[in-house]
Amino acid sequence: MDLPWLRTIRHAGFAALICVAMAAMTSHARAQPAIVIDLGNGSTIFAEEADRLWHPASLTKLMTAYLAFEAIRDGRISLVAELDPSWNARSQPAVRYGLRKDRLMTLDDAIKAMIVRSANDVSVLIAESIGATLSRLDRWGRCQIDVAGAANGHWGSGGPAGVVAEHKVRHGLDHPAPPRYGYGAPRFEAEARHERLCSYRAFIAHMNLTAGRLGMKRTVFRNSNGLPDQEQVTTARDMGILAHALVRDFPAHGHYFSLAEAKVGRRMLTTSNGLLLTFEGADGMKTGFICASGYNIVASATRNGARVAAVVLGARSSGERNLRAMKLMEFGLARSAWRSVVGSAELNRYGSSGDTRLAAGNITGRIRACVYGRPSKRTSSSSSSGTGTSRGARAANTAPRPSAVAQRGGRNN
Repeated sequence: MDLPWLRTIRHAGFAALICVAMAAMTSHARAQPAIVIDLGNGSTIFAEEADRLWHPASLTKLMTAYLAFEAIRDGRISLVAELDPSWNARSQPAVRYGLRKDRLMTLDDAIKAMIVRSANDVSVLIAESIGATLSRLDRWGRCQIDVAGAANGHWGSGGPAGVVAEHKVRHGLDHPAPPRYGYGAPRFEAEARHERLCSYRAFIAHMNLTAGRLGMKRTVFRNSNGLPDQEQVTTARDMGILAHALVRDFPAHGHYFSLAEAKVGRRMLTTSNGLLLTFEGADGMKTGFICASGYNIVASATRNGARVAAVVLGARSSGERNLRAMKLMEFGLARSAWRSVVGSAELNRYGSSGDTRLAAGNITGRIRACVYGRPSKRTSSSSSSGTGTSRGARAANTAPRPSAVAQRGGRNN
């Protein structure tokens, strides 16, 4: 017997079941990946879903900066080296500095623009320039990458410098002082682009090798700026490891991350990291945003001799991201003032080196849809691959093409 009142009860029960399921999903989504570490010894102070795979967005530029500092330390490039933008660098989507053809930029200015402005085009410029010391084309035009050998000066006469000189001789370039890392006006534009692609591939390979060496077990890099790529993933724990490595290995370059503003050429760039202006003791590091990741941040602060870093991934707004990072750093500073929870060796102990493929639905929660690269006022459930698309399109559950997405990498939107 199918009575009307019975049908009503059935429908109400089914609706209630859906509501319970949706509430459970929403509750789970609010548990965002986060970690707090003591930058003095690398110990973990707090961790929540720290090994959950996530898209890094512009936090990727922290690794690009790490490799730039490494190249400076090894003598493969200098801060006064002049970098020549390629077509690939100039064509990167927003956020951009606005590189122009034949307008050189020193590595010092490039690092400032990448960290402060979160410039995607400048990140590629840095990657290509450093990658040129790690790669070369053979006489048949095939790309040869020897990251370990070139980085240690094993290639040809003069090591990495000889490789760069080989590029210049092939294109009839002179050797200005300071050295010019680029290809200027080559005889054959197609060959120059092939060389730049080879250099960029070498840099990406170096990023992944360095991530493995540092213990970032679940991180995979596919580009140098964090633009959308389904395979580019990390975890809060791995970002914490990278933050600690930057402070430990390159303390002399820490000032780049604490810049509230920087003058590059005739332009004054302002930081997107609002915590530098609002949180007592804040001294770095980097923000990031793409539609598929939500709002990310690696933030550091120092008080009374204690220094901590907080990593927050997948916040639903810049305000939520900053508020949570502030609370985590307050907790970390208070805790590290008298003791650490676990030893420095424990930072890597709990990290799984398992599958780094991002399963569908792994990134959940209400991440704002993107139009013209900006988050709209509408919210929608988004899977790991959901991200902003081209003009007029909402977030889609397909892996995006980097050229079709304007990434708001470091901006507080």
